[in-house]
Formats: sequence, C-alpha cells, structure tokens
Amino acid sequence: MTMQFLRNNDLNTTTQVIVDSANTATVENIFDIDLKKQWVTDGYASTTSTIFSVEFGTTTVLNKIFLQNHNLKQFRIFYNSATANTFTPAISETTNSETSNYFNISDQTVTSIQFQVDEAQSTSTEKAVGYFYLGTTLLDFERNPTAADYKPQRPRKQVVHDMPNGGVTIFNIQEKFRTEIKWKFVTESFQDSLLGIWDTGSTFFFVPFPTTTAWNGDGFEVAWVGTFDFKHSDNNTEAGYSGRILLREVA
Repeated sequence: MTMQFLRNNDLNTTTQVIVDSANTATVENIFDIDLKKQWVTDGYASTTSTIFSVEFGTTTVLNKIFLQNHNLKQFRIFYNSATANTFTPAISETTNSETSNYFNISDQTVTSIQFQVDEAQSTSTEKAVGYFYLGTTLLDFERNPTAADYKPQRPRKQVVHDMPNGGVTIFNIQEKFRTEIKWKFVTESFQDSLLGIWDTGSTFFFVPFPTTTAWNGDGFEVAWVGTFDFKHSDNNTEAGYSGRILLREVA
C-alpha cells in the first residue's frame, strides 16, 4: 500500500462516548494524540468483556480504523449496535500480539461504532488503548517517494542545564514527528489533490506505511508547514510536476 493522508479522527470528544461506568475516568485519553496516555479499564483485569461505544450523531462513512499503543489480545469492532454488523473484512482478533493494528476496510456508512475488548495480552491485566482512530482516506499517494526523498525525523524537545562541574543535566520533554517528502514527475491530478489539501490549512493524519499486518504504529496528526512549491518538472509542461512538502506533528 502507498503512503496515505487521512482526514482527522471522527472520534474527538467525550460526548460521543458511552462506556461502562467503571471505565469512564480515562475516556479522553483514547483520542489524545499523546500515545503515552491510555484509556484503561477498571475492574476488567480478566477475560470479562466490556464495550466502548462511539455515537456519531449523524451518518458517517468510515474506511480506516487503527489502534495504537494497546495491550489487547482479543477484541472486535462492529457498528450500529448490532454484533451482526461487521466490516469488510471483519475486525475480529482472537490471538493478537501486536501493540498497534491498522484496518483498511470497505466504505461503510455508520451512525455508531462498538469496540468490544475481551482480553489483554497478559493475564490479570486491565485492557489499555493509547489511541483509537476512526475515519476515511483523504489521499492515497500516487506513488511513494524514494528513500532519498523521504526524510522522517523525531527531534526531541529537551531542556539542557550546564552544571558547575562541566557536565550537563538533560530533561527530555517530548519528541514529535516531522518529515520532508519530495517528488518528481507526478501527474497534474496528484498535484491538484495536494494543492486542495494545502489550501484548507487544516491538520490531517499521515500514515507512512499503512500495512494491515505487523503495522509499526506510525500514524501522526500533522500540519503542512511552509509554501506550496510544485512546478513543472525540468521546466517541461509534458513532464509532470515536482515539489516537496514539509509535515510536522501537531502539539
């Protein structure tokens, strides 16, 4: 699969959520992009299931669902409050050992999502999820950039104190993803799609490697910073377009 831009998460407020009363304290963590924060169950450190429901309030089309920083071994996701309403392909894990999962599904119009968590990977452990994404594709890349033209970084915000003995003390605050992506000879259609995204000035999700097996968990809410600088490749109107984009993970 090629790299993807996804629209922002359709799960974005606690008013959308219905959970068992024992699970409400950390609800907002499940859509906080700080993956160190988690929604954690309370009183479900066994194989007893609980359901995390998301009510959209209006019909919503989904074709992408992913989970990051979780400890779930067994779980399933269905829609519109009926266990028979499964996605294509169905999302039903029974022996999961990954800590992040990416699901590429057929377009499905829903009014609600039910996320049933059954069992953690370690016995006698509360179930925990760092991030739960529900949304759709904004843009599939026409082609992935070459390795030389994709430059991801994770710079770390630090406070460095110089000590009297000549050493330093470092306080690591947080690291945020950023990348530059370059293309040459892309089609006018792809360039126009990129321009449409840039024109909105809005944030979106960037998923560099959206594989549905052994996903590495890389999915970032980003802002496109700087200018839109695509132009005809090699000054040839028949050679497509070339340019670069700069993406930085949001706060």
